[in-house]
Amino acid sequence: MYLQSFSRLTFRTRFRGLPTALTPGDDEGWSRTRPLHQSWLRPSSSVARLVPLVGPSPLSIASSKLIDKTTLESLMVLPEVQTSLDVLDGSSASVGERSIDEAITNTKRAGDILGSMPDMYRATLLLEADLQALCGRYSLANAMLLRHSRHGGSDIGTDVKTSLQFIQAKMHLNIGEFSYALSEFEDIFEVIERNVERQTRQMERSNGDTNEEPVSVIRAAAALTGVGLSKLLMLSNTNDYEVSFSSECMEALEAATEILIEARSGALESREHVSAAVNLGVAASISLTNLGAAHLIKDEKDHNLAIDCWTKALETLDTILPNAMTSAVVSMHKFQIMEGIRARAHCNIAWAMLGIDAGNKARDDLSEDQLKEATRHAKLALDVYDELINGSKRLRGEAPTDPDDNSGRDSEEWEQVFADHTSEMSPESASIALSPHWKLYHRAESARALGLLAQCYAANGMAVTAEGLFQSALDASLTNPFGASVMQRQEGKGEMHQMSSPSIGLVARDVRLWYAALCSSWDGKSRKGDALRLRDEAESIQRWIYPSALKEGKINSLDASLWPFSPQDLDDK
Repeated sequence: MYLQSFSRLTFRTRFRGLPTALTPGDDEGWSRTRPLHQSWLRPSSSVARLVPLVGPSPLSIASSKLIDKTTLESLMVLPEVQTSLDVLDGSSASVGERSIDEAITNTKRAGDILGSMPDMYRATLLLEADLQALCGRYSLANAMLLRHSRHGGSDIGTDVKTSLQFIQAKMHLNIGEFSYALSEFEDIFEVIERNVERQTRQMERSNGDTNEEPVSVIRAAAALTGVGLSKLLMLSNTNDYEVSFSSECMEALEAATEILIEARSGALESREHVSAAVNLGVAASISLTNLGAAHLIKDEKDHNLAIDCWTKALETLDTILPNAMTSAVVSMHKFQIMEGIRARAHCNIAWAMLGIDAGNKARDDLSEDQLKEATRHAKLALDVYDELINGSKRLRGEAPTDPDDNSGRDSEEWEQVFADHTSEMSPESASIALSPHWKLYHRAESARALGLLAQCYAANGMAVTAEGLFQSALDASLTNPFGASVMQRQEGKGEMHQMSSPSIGLVARDVRLWYAALCSSWDGKSRKGDALRLRDEAESIQRWIYPSALKEGKINSLDASLWPFSPQDLDDK
């Protein structure tokens, strides 16, 4: 999906409407050979396991996706490289810090062997960057990308350079280096602006013709999103920001959302571009989720605006599959992303409706309707995670859960139902080429839905059921998918590892704070002790979220749902 021209954007003015030109072929990786429902059950291609799948976390790093297929197949001759790929795509039986360190050592050895072959050597640097990122060692990962750039020189294409910039910006965000991330995103957008202005002048001189490839709408929206989120995070988590950031972050996020929605509407007018509309729809739903979270992070009173954005994100997702059925296939990778967005939107709505305050519990003045609606969205989120973790309920012979059905289950039954979310995951057909990292991530993220549902039951006076759900949430939150668990400690030190997913860290922190609030409301010395222990764990986790940020205080829970997406995130290759 391409952008032909747009008005000059400063971050102090609104982004105006964009004329667009839709170009076929911008959906590389999309297959048109199978009906949609089969794409959920089969790999998207026979070589799907050759390429490490993009990590499922909104802030995950996947620079090795930039390795071309020919180079990767040549690299796989070396057993050292195969070990690294097994760790990255989840084929390895063990993905702990020790196995990752062994894979890094093997990758370095492969790099030494291939030092005289530039393409192959640079590929090992990208692999090592991803491995370092799995353990949250973003400074080392960034060093690998810088070395890759130095060794590439003029041989690295513009698209690859831009993709690397997006990745580096994400790594800066992961550790709280928001100003560095902002610089990267602004650089990307300035290049886009110059390209569009040049193309616009050429088109004016040649009656609408240009020899250059038009600028990608998704790339422009992704750069704007990065700018907006970087400023938002600086505003809410540091003391290093300008007063103008308060309005500028919203202007950038609103502009990104508007151009994606407008471009998608244009794509849907032609069957030829329906598959392009799928990517635009996914990007728009991410952008709407970001925008809703930004409203509440910036002003905790903007509940209605935030919920409206998240509702529109859900509506956008609901229209993607029917549109895609006509001429395109939604891959397993894309489907996982879509359903993850859906679950996060439902969780955000439940969180906003509960009005969880600084005391980490729902408001005392919730109406019956508000509590019922919050419960409905928490259950819907949990249903999404259930199917992502254990597969379709219908294929398992189960009826979908009615989120409005609160009757007929006592506390023990509810505890048994939700214990399934932290039990061993159901095996799938060996034909599905989907990295196990996805399920591990969804299990960890499902802790938020469990915790929110527990909040609903606690607010409804069902404390015993709430405690069972909180305990399940704690178990789920320990399944950090990359490297070490958020609660694992370094040998002999008692310090926690740097987390590779701040979003999962925030979920793990929140469920402990929420559970602690419930324990504090009960009498008894042991329950007060439980509350103190849970708060200590939450504080320890928070210390590793955005470690380079300057501002003291609680990080907003909604940061867990922010996604500074890039075109690469939506690429099935």
